[in-house]
Amino acid sequence: MFIKQLVRCPYLYHSDEFKMFVRPTTDVIKGLSLLPKLNNQRILERTTRYYSILGDLDDEKLLLAINL
Repeated sequence: MFIKQLVRCPYLYHSDEFKMFVRPTTDVIKGLSLLPKLNNQRILERTTRYYSILGDLDDEKLLLAINL
């Protein structure tokens, strides 16, 4: 059930950490230590590939929000 819930989240499903956890080719702890460290900028970059910070705003809704 845990894995089924994880794969519903594209950010996690496509992450290197998840791939290593599900199909380890080496010791998981050692493999995770070899991955690049994530800072706030890298987390934001990875997340915005799958999720919009603005939600479902289109140009029209955005202009309305700016003019309020």
